[in-house]
Parts: sequence; structure tokens; C-alpha cells
Amino acid sequence: MRVLIFWLIAFILSTTFSYAQTSITGADFITLYAGESKTVEYYITNMEAVPQTLSVFISGFYKEGVSLDVYPKILTLQPNQTEKITIYLEAKKFVKEIPPTKFSLNVKYENMIFEKDLILQVLRKHPVYINSLDLSSYGIYPSESVNIITTLENTKNEVSPNYKVFTKIIFEGSEVFYKERITDYIPPSGILRVVETFQTERYQKAGKYEVYVSLYNLKGELVDEAKSAFEVKAIEKIPQNFTRKEVKYSFLEVHVKIEVRNEGNVVSKPFYVIESLPLFMKDFFNPSVQPTEIESSFGQVNYKWLIKPLEPGESVIIEYKISIWQTWLTIVAIIILVLFIFKRTYTPVIRKSVKREGKRLKVFIKVKNSSKKIMKEILVEDFVPTMFKVTSYFGVKPEEVEMKKTKEKKLVWKINELKEDEEAIFGYYLEPIVEILSMRLPAARMEYTDHKGRRVPLFSNELVE
Repeated sequence: MRVLIFWLIAFILSTTFSYAQTSITGADFITLYAGESKTVEYYITNMEAVPQTLSVFISGFYKEGVSLDVYPKILTLQPNQTEKITIYLEAKKFVKEIPPTKFSLNVKYENMIFEKDLILQVLRKHPVYINSLDLSSYGIYPSESVNIITTLENTKNEVSPNYKVFTKIIFEGSEVFYKERITDYIPPSGILRVVETFQTERYQKAGKYEVYVSLYNLKGELVDEAKSAFEVKAIEKIPQNFTRKEVKYSFLEVHVKIEVRNEGNVVSKPFYVIESLPLFMKDFFNPSVQPTEIESSFGQVNYKWLIKPLEPGESVIIEYKISIWQTWLTIVAIIILVLFIFKRTYTPVIRKSVKREGKRLKVFIKVKNSSKKIMKEILVEDFVPTMFKVTSYFGVKPEEVEMKKTKEKKLVWKINELKEDEEAIFGYYLEPIVEILSMRLPAARMEYTDHKGRRVPLFSNELVE
């Protein structure tokens, strides 16, 4: 019995001694704020005469949103050696206040566990926080919009005061959107959504847009922050032919104005503006800026202008003129030619010709109705110069009239009518009274009544030899 009591007392003393030979020092009470993380340092000392290999861990604290950890988890201490360990604490910003709660920092040596009781409380600096920051879209195109949805949560079971929400968007270091809003009251343990809309422009630059939301109380103190981002997608959009083409006509020229605009939101690549015209217009083409290239094929001429890269929304204008006075001149010439041919072909004519037969001259007069109407009351007159005399006639014999003033003889033929394509040929023979070296026979004159009852005069050609 005495031996049993001795060993029991020896075991108890041995256990107490071993516990006393390992010490843990550091703060007993820890305060942590929601949305923050912190570290707390503790020191473990081996007070035994032999080395110790210790395992370190935490127990006794399990709350959603609060994490505790310790490092290092294993350490070896020589006699009288002290080593630092660190407890890492973090409380998510949605965590409500937690009253002082006990947990343990444990050091295990072989089969023995040494504990240090610690107290942790979690407080909130502000009852309201940003629960989430959501975007209606994370990739949009120019001219589209994105909604920025900020959700605020009240962690207290009482109505919250008003807060200020600041929303801004940053692109390439510059602020492109800013909005400030004072919130309504948030119900107990409730949420409130604040929605802002960012409308992109037609040529909104492509890239990453960063969204920043800050929550302040009415005292001007920062309560919470959140950020997100979205992308404005790149569009390279150059019209296949042109954005706008304006054609103005005047009597002497055609003025063409072509505008090509970069409708995308990124800088365009170099491209060509091409105009095709009929080949015959090549000599009438007059551009304000000379084309970079000119190509001809299949009756067409292609004018090419090389355009440098354009910024979003930037445009380039190509202008040229086509002279048409040459065209008008050609048209007028064609009209005159047609009228001449028509007149020669489809109007009555009188022609005079001469043929030498020795000393005599045989004078022919031909009247033809080339029109589509009947010629009536036809009167043909011809004059014989004084140095000639008429020896005979052929065809219809004319009336002879002596001109008193000029002493010339006038020959007059009368024809009742000529139908379409009918003709009359008559004439006379002349002999010179004196020897002549050259001669001039005057034009014969004809007068007739047309289908409208008008008297129409016509003259033949003169004869000169």
C-alpha cells in the first residue's frame, strides 16, 4: 500500500513539473473588426533540460466568416530556447458583432497538451457594408449601356441612417463616369440596392473599364469599398464603299463628294477608297487630290486613294469633278449633223450643175421633193449673165423675162406639184458672146407652197469656173 501511494505521488509531481517546464506568453484578449485581418504574436519557451518537439494548434472557436490559424504548426526547441509563433485572424465584412468568446492555443508535447485560454471579440465599426457589386454585363459594345448594382446590407436589427454612395468609372487613368447618391434608410437586417447606369457613346474606346464604389457615412468617414470591371469590345468598322456620297450636277460639270468615316471604336487599318468610271470619262476626270493608283480594265477606269489609319469617328473626304462641256459640245455637233443630214435627206432641194460641150455650156437644174409632203405651185427662177446667150432649152421650156436694169435674162419655170420623191430636170444651153477666161453662174431660186400653205424659198448652189 505504501509503495502504491509513493508511485502515485511521484506521477503527479512528474506531470506538474513537465507542464511547468513549457510556457506560453502573449495577450489573453483579442479584438478583431469585421472586414479586417490581423496577427497576434505569442512566445513559447522550453524550460526543460532536454529538447522538445512541439505541435501547435487552435481549438474551441467556430464562427461563420471568422478564420483563425497559427504558424508555425511544428517547432523544435532546445533547452531554455524561446520561439515566436503567430496567430492569423480574419473576419469577413459581413460578420455581425460577436461577444467575447473563449478559445484555446494548444501546444502538444508527446502525449501531453498544454493550453492557453484566449478571448476573442469581433466588433463592427459600421453596421452597414457593401454586400456585393454586380454589373449587368461584363462585355458590351459601343452605344450599349451597363448597369452598376451596389447592394448594401444592414447587419443591425434596427433601421440604419442615410449613407452616401460614390460610383466612378476609370479608363486609362481618366475618370469617365462619376455619380454621387444619398441612400434611403435601410430596414433592420435588410438590404438596399443602388443602381447606376453608364451609357457608352457611339465611338466609345475599346478596353477595360474599372468600376469603383465607395460607401461613406454622412460624417464623411469611409465605411466600405468595392470594385469591379467590364470591357468595351473592339469594333473595326469601315464602310465597304462609303459613308456618304453627294453628287451635284451643273451645266458644265458633275461634282462628286465622297465621305468615308471610321464607324468603329478602334483605329482603323490603312484602306483604299475606289471609284470606277467608264473609260471614255478618263480625259474629263479632275480630282482635288490625285489618286494613289489608276487601273484600267474592261472598259472601266478605277481610281484608288490610299487612306491612312482613321481614329474612331474620324472621316476622310474625296472630291472630284467630271467636265461635261465636251459632252455637250459633242451632243450639239451630233444634233447639227443629224439636222444637216435630215435636211439633205428629207427636205426639198434644188441643184444646179454645168457641163461643157465644146464652146457651149449645158446648164442642168434639178428639183426634187425629198420631203414626205406634196410641193405645190413650184416656181423656179434662174438668171443668165449678160456675157452669155441662150441657144436652146431641154425639158420644160421656161418663160423669158428681160431685166431692164441689169440687162440680164431671167428664166422662169412653173410646176404644178411634186409628190414625195418626185423630181424634175430641165435646163438650157449657153454660148459666150465674148471670149471669157473664167465664169460665174448665179444660184437658181425656187419657191413653193408647203402642206401648211406657206411659201418656202430655196436656193441652189452657184457655179464658178
